[in-house]
Amino acid sequence: MTTFTVDPATLQELSGKLTTIHSNMSNMKAVASGYEGLLGGSDLEGEVGHFCSTWGYGIGKLHDHMGQVVQRLDCATRTYSTSETEIAQAASGGTQGGGGR
Repeated sequence: MTTFTVDPATLQELSGKLTTIHSNMSNMKAVASGYEGLLGGSDLEGEVGHFCSTWGYGIGKLHDHMGQVVQRLDCATRTYSTSETEIAQAASGGTQGGGGR
């Protein structure tokens, strides 16, 4: 028999870690740029600029998707926490019926 277990605390911890990564992604483009006049030539600076632009686009896409993942994890955490509370209350003779759901 297969068992499926969800731990809201673990979901919340994962969401927190991904939020940190998400925040760091926002800052990556700024870290990779800002070297104009310091690299020793316009050709090299042009290549670095092109890389930063391409990198920035890719990081932007990852940033957007990571934000959506964090939102969904937060929603799952709230939903599972609510369900666990309702099940515990029902099992202990508390509220019946789960609030009309």
